Amino acid sequence: MKKNFEEHIKTFLILFFCFIAIFIIQYFRIITVFGVTPNFILLFFLLFPFLRFRLLFFVFCAVLYCVFTVFYTPFWITSSIALCLSVLFIYAIKRFLTGNSFVDFLFSIMCSTILFYVISFLFVHVGSYQNAISRFVSSFSKTSLIELCMNIIVGIVIWMSFKKRGKVLR
Repeated sequence: MKKNFEEHIKTFLILFFCFIAIFIIQYFRIITVFGVTPNFILLFFLLFPFLRFRLLFFVFCAVLYCVFTVFYTPFWITSSIALCLSVLFIYAIKRFLTGNSFVDFLFSIMCSTILFYVISFLFVHVGSYQNAISRFVSSFSKTSLIELCMNIIVGIVIWMSFKKRGKVLR
């Protein structure tokens, strides 16, 4: 029992320090292409279902992330909630995907990025849902498509780095 608890603490600490590094990269926009930064935090949390972290662990980390956001970057709070909801959606549909981990991961990146934009759009336009679809489509710009492509490219790099180290994402 003690060994299992120590493993959980070790995993949490590793994830915590990885998250801090990713948060700094995201916040200071260290890696940008055409003025667009990939959503590293979304990709970080998307790894959770594929590394078989339990939903409860994800919810715990998501709540910590939202609290962290409130204190350090309060202007990101709606984006943080949208991000967490889009990853929860992936948790819900993961068992209905193809079973090919790589394809499922790329599909999850694509779906969660688009869903992130949809939820963020709905948060911004609360109460004014008339013509919401046409307004969303017109607001989904070239920048959004660049971010989607960059998320997929970074996701492939993440996938390959895990594969190279012998860690199989499921």
